[in-house]
Amino acid sequence: QGSPPRKLLRTGKNLVEITAPYVCAVKFGRPTVLNLGTESTRSLVKASHANDLPCIIDDKLGDIDETNSAICRAYFSMGFDGIIVNPIAGWKGGLEPVFKIAQKEGKGVIVLV
Repeated sequence: QGSPPRKLLRTGKNLVEITAPYVCAVKFGRPTVLNLGTESTRSLVKASHANDLPCIIDDKLGDIDETNSAICRAYFSMGFDGIIVNPIAGWKGGLEPVFKIAQKEGKGVIVLV
């Protein structure tokens, strides 16, 4: 059965396989990424991509620009195709770098409304 992260990874991969014909993308929550860790998250993202499913991280990112940049880069380095952000931080000094990083890397940004 393995450790909880291994079990979570196994469950996630099974869900991707079962639901792939019926869904258009996979959305991960921040708690899932924190529980899986970086390498297992990458593995689950790769499994999703192998099933032609883009992966979105639902972080509701909304901090200061430097923090947003670091978090955004970390998620994109794990293979995520898009990120959900919270507009409360505003543009200047907030979300502007997220959009620039996403555009440069060919990724998407979804804004809560």
